Amino acid sequence: MSRLRALWLTVALCACSVSVCAAQSSAPTGINTDRPDFTDSTDVVGHHVIQLETGIRFERTPDAIDRITTPQVLVRFGLGSRFELRFGDDGFESESTPAPAGRTHVAGSADAQLGAKVKLLGNSDGGFALAAIPFLSLPTASGGFGTGAFDPGFKLAWETDLPRGFGISGNFYAASATDDARRTWDRQVSVSMDHDLAGSWSAYWEAYGARHDGRCGCTLDTGVSRGIGPNRQIDFEIGRGIDGNAHDWFAGLGFAVRHVPR
Repeated sequence: MSRLRALWLTVALCACSVSVCAAQSSAPTGINTDRPDFTDSTDVVGHHVIQLETGIRFERTPDAIDRITTPQVLVRFGLGSRFELRFGDDGFESESTPAPAGRTHVAGSADAQLGAKVKLLGNSDGGFALAAIPFLSLPTASGGFGTGAFDPGFKLAWETDLPRGFGISGNFYAASATDDARRTWDRQVSVSMDHDLAGSWSAYWEAYGARHDGRCGCTLDTGVSRGIGPNRQIDFEIGRGIDGNAHDWFAGLGFAVRHVPR
């Protein structure tokens, strides 16, 4: 583990301790996560609430590279009814690449990320919700799995309700990324539709596209999640790239849990 990564993990653990020891808090009735889909919600976790979202993803790229990423981690700390701090990390990545003598294998850690979410509009404000999610990617990766630089970016998240129990949401994402010692702009757009199913299950259907260094890629994916009581969730996702530089396919499993101080 790098010194910088250890420092940020220490900061995150200290923040957790401060939040747990804080006074009375409020939180949404049921857990609401920013996984498994690409589209982040406009919801914040609630005042003094700590939420952990984690998972594992399997994917294949268009050039037949197989990749496993785990544990994908997002830790969210609620500070007020409209603001949260966020710490994210894709953890450990393992890649298997085609080679003349078979396949070669490399592994390393990914870049970590610090960020926040600010809820600008709630659903009560005309039935439309809006949130801003600024972030900073940190050069904590090893083995060539990161950019080696501090890369800032932001998301704008929106959502609204549709008839018959459907909801629709989307994100606009932009980041200044370091690629071969130069800066490029990554831009991504997503649209996701969701609906509750029987019991505590819900499903989503999503499309998103990315543009990086002049190359585009579009992906379609779907998934389900199930709430286990008010403070836990399991989920499953599967998707496929349909053109350009998108993933050939991917699948993932995840789990989320939150702590609401009494």
